[in-house]
Amino acid sequence: MLKSFTKLCLLPIITPFFILTLSTLAFSQDYVQGEILVKFKSAASSTNRASLNTSLGSSVLRNLDSIGAQQLKVRPGLSVQDAIKEYQYRPEVEYAQPNYIYHLQSTTPNDPDYSSLWGLNNTGQTVESISGTSDADIDAPEAWDITTGSPSVIVAVVDSGVDYNHPDISGNIWSNSGEAINGTDSDSNGYIDDIRGWDFVDNDNDPMDVNLHGTHVSGTIGAAGNNGIGITGVAWTTKIIPVRVLDFAGSGTTANVVLGFDYAVANGAKIINFSAGGGPSDQAMMDSISAANNAGVLMVFAAGNDANNNDAGGTHFYPSDYPYDNIISVSATDQNDSLASFSNYGPTSVDVGAPGTNIYSLKPARETILWEDFEGSVSGWTTNTVSGYTWGITSDYYYSGSKSLDDGSGVLDYLANTDSWVTSPTFSLSGKSGCILSLQTSYITEDLYDYIYLMISTGGTYSDLAGTPLSGSQPTWAEKTYDLKYYEGNASVSLRFALSSDATGQYDGVDFDDISVTCSSTIFSGTEYTFLQGTSMAAPHVAGLAALLLAQNPALTVPQLKALILENGDSLPALSGKTTTGKRINAYNSLRAGDITAPTAPHILIDSGNSNTTSTSVTLALSATDAIGVTGYYISETPSTPT
Repeated sequence: MLKSFTKLCLLPIITPFFILTLSTLAFSQDYVQGEILVKFKSAASSTNRASLNTSLGSSVLRNLDSIGAQQLKVRPGLSVQDAIKEYQYRPEVEYAQPNYIYHLQSTTPNDPDYSSLWGLNNTGQTVESISGTSDADIDAPEAWDITTGSPSVIVAVVDSGVDYNHPDISGNIWSNSGEAINGTDSDSNGYIDDIRGWDFVDNDNDPMDVNLHGTHVSGTIGAAGNNGIGITGVAWTTKIIPVRVLDFAGSGTTANVVLGFDYAVANGAKIINFSAGGGPSDQAMMDSISAANNAGVLMVFAAGNDANNNDAGGTHFYPSDYPYDNIISVSATDQNDSLASFSNYGPTSVDVGAPGTNIYSLKPARETILWEDFEGSVSGWTTNTVSGYTWGITSDYYYSGSKSLDDGSGVLDYLANTDSWVTSPTFSLSGKSGCILSLQTSYITEDLYDYIYLMISTGGTYSDLAGTPLSGSQPTWAEKTYDLKYYEGNASVSLRFALSSDATGQYDGVDFDDISVTCSSTIFSGTEYTFLQGTSMAAPHVAGLAALLLAQNPALTVPQLKALILENGDSLPALSGKTTTGKRINAYNSLRAGDITAPTAPHILIDSGNSNTTSTSVTLALSATDAIGVTGYYISETPSTPT
């Protein structure tokens, strides 16, 4: 924090000179309480040294002869900081410092998949068949020598939710200490039973991720480090608030995002990660970001995955392009420190790069209820027959394996004026939650005349599941996902895929493959990890670094936090002219720049000129500004005991 002050001080002059120093002593490393190390100047005699130690109540524990210093025990009740102040500006003392404690470094975590996290530590290893370049990373191990994070730092992941049961992050999920599961709003924050965040999509207290995105992002920020399983996040112990604003398909509304930002701010988050965006300029979103800025919250946004220049007219990517001081817009770099091929950039709109290709992180645990790829034996599927025309399995076209489900196996085009269908086996969603239907499809029909319907039944009539039937041309395979939340709890559920045609314009029809129904699960097999890439994966590296910096110095303001991140990255040729900094983040450099261990305090020496001064007072006016934060000043008189 920047501080300035003017102070008038009157004091009698009893000695030839005195020293005034700004008090900024702080130590971030462990040290021995009650001890200091003092090196005397070579001109100081042993008598001078002993006399000073005696006058200050210190006793010599050992002489460090090779460096001409002494290990001293300070007088009872005196802090190490105050003892150093008493010694450090004595004319016979060269320096005084704490007796630091050093440890065997254990900052390479024991998480078994750590070697896959090239963005944290790139040794040139091969990840996803891509060989990297050594040190094309954020220098996480070096940063962890300084801090691995703190549970007092809260990061809100405003996204598709988080699998808060995942064993590699469950211990780092934020807990609302003011709330209880009792059906009431115990802490009067407007949300009932929000013990671990909120789901603004379904407006309930269960921010479970049924998409994957939010869990993956959260793992990069704050998966538990050194816990012997899976991976580690950038910040090993930071707390994550799950805020669900994106639905099962990864889409969300302005209203939900604004409410999500507001919830994060109100519940103590100092960092918000939002790895989503697109669409036009949005005043409501801007107002919410401005409110977070006023509350002192840093917001880390993904710059987008369209390989666009966000500075160019008509290609802005919001919210990352909004000109608010609390935003860091992040592009993606690859394993060789190049700009990722998909990454957006912008010399004035995108701030910095971070690793964003082949990023290994968490995924939610899912239970498979129904799976069919139409390979091998297929049972339980039924179909109707119309004029010899029936659904069946074809090997002519498929997404995976060698077969798929086709609306008219053995027939080139579907028939006119017909309604054909195929029905899945019955399955149960009793006791299930977070259920999603996912499938691959390819189709060609007469657009707006012939339709493909996805239908569902819970034991009676089939109703439309998709809302809008498929029609027209989708000649390549595409994934479709459908939320089954309204059918959860039913013990008898089945799916129906139907084709309805009119009298004219018959075409190839439709194929389906890899049909699955999965639901959220609390059973983990140890395989709940996956690779993803995007600026969505780059942004959480920055959010994690911000969490480390706040763990190191919780008093950092948003401008200070942002400056430490942006100014201390590694300059990359690939980012020159592509971002405002031309840099990829470097966690170690940022933490080192933010480390205020034993700073050298500025001091002023005032000498009366001779020992016969007759003046009885002096007036001092002091004004100081310091980026770290000046807390006061300290006056000492020599040779008298400091005042």
